[in-house]
Amino acid sequence: MFVFGSKRDVLERAAGLAGLLRSRGVRRGHVVAIDLPQGIDLVAVYVAVLLLGGVPSIMVSRSPKLTPQRHRELLA
Repeated sequence: MFVFGSKRDVLERAAGLAGLLRSRGVRRGHVVAIDLPQGIDLVAVYVAVLLLGGVPSIMVSRSPKLTPQRHRELLA
């Protein structure tokens, strides 16, 4: 089961992450690949990208069959 903190917790984390993403060049319309396990961090990053006007793209969980090289190719 996927459980995370309150809406306030998510928004506070998202606001902080949005500042970090902005400082790293994320702007409106940018596609941001998110490769995190399910949890509050995934939700917070997703919301942070939306707050910046970006387009969040959640990567499918890494499969043990997926080689590191193929994973990099999918992110490119």
